[in-house]
Amino acid sequence: MNSVNISCVIPTCDREELFNETLESVLNQTIKPLEIIIVNNGKVNLEDLYKKSVLIKVYNIINYAGVSQALNFGASIAKGEYIAFLEDDDLWEKNYIKNLLDVINPANQIYVSRIDKLYKNKITKYKNANNKINLKTLFIQNPGINISNLCVNKQSFINLSGFDTTIPVGADKSFAIDCLLSKLSFKVLEHNQEICRFHDGYRISKNPKKLIQSHIAFYKKYKKIMNYYQKFFLLYKIFFLIIFKKYNIK
Repeated sequence: MNSVNISCVIPTCDREELFNETLESVLNQTIKPLEIIIVNNGKVNLEDLYKKSVLIKVYNIINYAGVSQALNFGASIAKGEYIAFLEDDDLWEKNYIKNLLDVINPANQIYVSRIDKLYKNKITKYKNANNKINLKTLFIQNPGINISNLCVNKQSFINLSGFDTTIPVGADKSFAIDCLLSKLSFKVLEHNQEICRFHDGYRISKNPKKLIQSHIAFYKKYKKIMNYYQKFFLLYKIFFLIIFKKYNIK
């Protein structure tokens, strides 16, 4: 096992009930992270609520500053050599940190774990990014990269300026593209389980306005390196979302 340190960064925004289970999944790790940095950009002050462990550090930032802002802030103050990100409605299986420490090495800067889905108390297979992390795939779809299954070398993260705050939906995919363009190396951990919870609460990915803004920002950022088909595919999605929003298509 490696002697490197991993910081856990959890952004949260007004999801106390879901967040409690998320935090417990980190506190119950067989090997604990160096620290758990909670970055709150919601209205509820969390500083007095989560002092159950010396590992926990709570920071309140501007209300509704956005998940990317929260992630970038958390990463900037993290003390670990690596940063494992976790959204406030997802979970890690109990050996998640241990499995990362077993494989981390200088040859790879980005580690991506398997994503399983939790829906109605049942866990099923969802996404596995193995052999699919390339520009051809990422410009069209996300093969299995989300905030909660990313572990990143901190210096590499800082060098890339973190997550793009202009892309509220899909910042994880954009970050992966930026990593590839910077020639950073990925390693996929098929055996390491991140659990994505599907629930009825608010998710920014369900907001048509945010989706349109994100797709437009994504297109502007990468249009010079996308091929014709990739551009057409993205512009078609933007057009469909605009029509959806205008006529409230069900």
